[in-house]
Amino acid sequence: MDKSDSMSDDAIERRLTAIGGPGYAEGVARLSLVVGLVAFLAAAVRGDERTAEALRHFQAGTRLYSQGRFPEALVEFAAANKLKPNAALLYDLGQTHRALGHAQEALSYFRAYVDAAPFAANHDEVVAKIQVVETDLRQRNQEQANVATRLSAAEAAQRTADELSLRARNLMAEAEEAKSAAHDAQARAQRVLSQYRPTPIYKRWYLWTSVALLVAGGVTASVVLTRPSTPSTTQGNFDF
Repeated sequence: MDKSDSMSDDAIERRLTAIGGPGYAEGVARLSLVVGLVAFLAAAVRGDERTAEALRHFQAGTRLYSQGRFPEALVEFAAANKLKPNAALLYDLGQTHRALGHAQEALSYFRAYVDAAPFAANHDEVVAKIQVVETDLRQRNQEQANVATRLSAAEAAQRTADELSLRARNLMAEAEEAKSAAHDAQARAQRVLSQYRPTPIYKRWYLWTSVALLVAGGVTASVVLTRPSTPSTTQGNFDF
């Protein structure tokens, strides 16, 4: 046998006490090593190969658990329980799942153990474990629900922000279009006004025509008025 397989009972108990506390070391020793081993060994002595194989898995699982190698221990305990179902293995599976943080699985195995061994010496201890795991599981589920609620609220807020951002961009585009349309309308209005804008009076033809006529009339009158008078004779007036 390999040295790792030949751990003393004291060493195993110290490891179990460090992992699960004094109660667990005693529980494992009482249940796993007494009930389980006795049942397996009795069957193995009778030559039951299936039970002997289950016993090997059980022993390997116990050793791995004491070493803190919980994933490997879980595989061994599960293999033993599949070959030869036993209440002690239900407890070991529950403890191993709990050590791995698998609260729901641990709860299922603890409940199964209590149902399978209602008169076990550690019945009250396992019931207390069930209550602790149930409390932890409720708290974990509540925390997950709270996280999910906050995540949902954050996603909703992000969707609202995206919608508002899109709406703002659309409004800005519409404003630019309106500004461009207003500029075009103003340009058209200026062109129309320039076509129909009245000509200033100093640019109108009849004003200057009137001025010219007035000037011509004034000049004519001035000439007439300033022209010397013709001398009179007895024989009439003559123009020279």
